[in-house]
Amino acid sequence: MKGNEILKPTAYLAIITNTSAVILHALSYFGVDALKTVSFIMFYVAFGVNLALIYLNLDFINRGDQSGRKIKLTCWISLLFLFFVGGILLTESLIYSILLVGDILRIITLIISLISYFGIFGIGILISFLDLQNINRPETWK
Repeated sequence: MKGNEILKPTAYLAIITNTSAVILHALSYFGVDALKTVSFIMFYVAFGVNLALIYLNLDFINRGDQSGRKIKLTCWISLLFLFFVGGILLTESLIYSILLVGDILRIITLIISLISYFGIFGIGILISFLDLQNINRPETWK
């Protein structure tokens, strides 16, 4: 099976899951408390789809092509970003509970966690758009 036959539906799925995860999480902050559980589940689905998309990109990319090198570099940067963001999101509640001095540090912690959370979805959407932009170029894929 060719790489673009697998990547195209996966890229569309990544756009749909990342966009819906952003919308659901934003709605849960605006007072729709019933969506918090759905947003939590959608986060993990989008995270898994993003990892699958990165794996497929690194597997099917032609590293000799200029666009292929750009996509490969974006995938490696996003893996590094996901590693650090995972650590931030895992320790967010611990950091938030330790900070007893002032509200400004708690606000900074909340802003960092929101940037991390939405950054995961932004990276997934970016990689999906790069894939869909280059999906019909046979020299980009193996």
